[in-house]
Amino acid sequence: MLFIEEQVDMDVYFTDPYAFWQRGTNESANGLLREFPPKKTDLTLSLQKKNYN
Repeated sequence: MLFIEEQVDMDVYFTDPYAFWQRGTNESANGLLREFPPKKTDLTLSLQKKNYN
């Protein structure tokens, strides 16, 4: 078990570079994130404005 796994109580998986099929959930989330805003929309500003408290 890795140190980070113990600290955050989470599983960590390592994949090969450019092997998108090994990161299915991550690639799916990226696709959903980009489904609605038009391409080249900068999402950084909107994420910074959000109050997470």
